[in-house]
Amino acid sequence: LGTDAAGLQRQQVAADAGALVAVVAAMQQHAQEIDVQASGCLALGHICCSTDAAALQRQQVAADAGALAAVVA
Repeated sequence: LGTDAAGLQRQQVAADAGALVAVVAAMQQHAQEIDVQASGCLALGHICCSTDAAALQRQQVAADAGALAAVVA
């Protein structure tokens, strides 16, 4: 998604559209599918990991959706 201003905006747009909840739901529903798990981890990382002020909020949304359990399952 990028680390420039446009990339940070894309991260927020994705989060606002419900991408974090959708990714976690897919990971939970397809726990035995390696490709879903790998892609889900990448998506969570791309959306949550950044330096903007809203990153902590996106991380909390992911955690509230069950991302931690989905990643370690």
